[in-house]
Amino acid sequence: MSARAKRVVVIHDPLMATVVQDVASIPKCELYAFNCISAFSWASLGCEKMGKTFPLERELPPIIECLSEDLAFYLEIQNAALVHRAGDLYNTCRFIEAPYLDILSEKEVVGLVVREWTNDGVLVKASTIEDVVKRLMVSEEGTR
Repeated sequence: MSARAKRVVVIHDPLMATVVQDVASIPKCELYAFNCISAFSWASLGCEKMGKTFPLERELPPIIECLSEDLAFYLEIQNAALVHRAGDLYNTCRFIEAPYLDILSEKEVVGLVVREWTNDGVLVKASTIEDVVKRLMVSEEGTR
């Protein structure tokens, strides 16, 4: 890791958590899981896992019925490695998924602070995200 960096942030796919889990033991490094599934999916999965009701007019089948045994086993292994992460990033926006973001907060499915971006509807390029992460890494807000 860079000797000049105040902090190094590693963003990874939750399905690859075992690959990066050791990064958390490196000084000045933090892991964040990038959850690319919708807030709807995340809220329904989280409610199911916690035994809470997911408010829908029609019932969803339990997730375990939709997965092969091999995939369920793989997901359990990756989920165990996610304990090393500092937080999560969600690929969603309030304009489209407001009811499900509210469920995530209300049901305490995830312990997160939802930060609203003021540029609703604007496509954000990877280079912009990279610049924001770099600025956050050197800011006071970005320190623990």
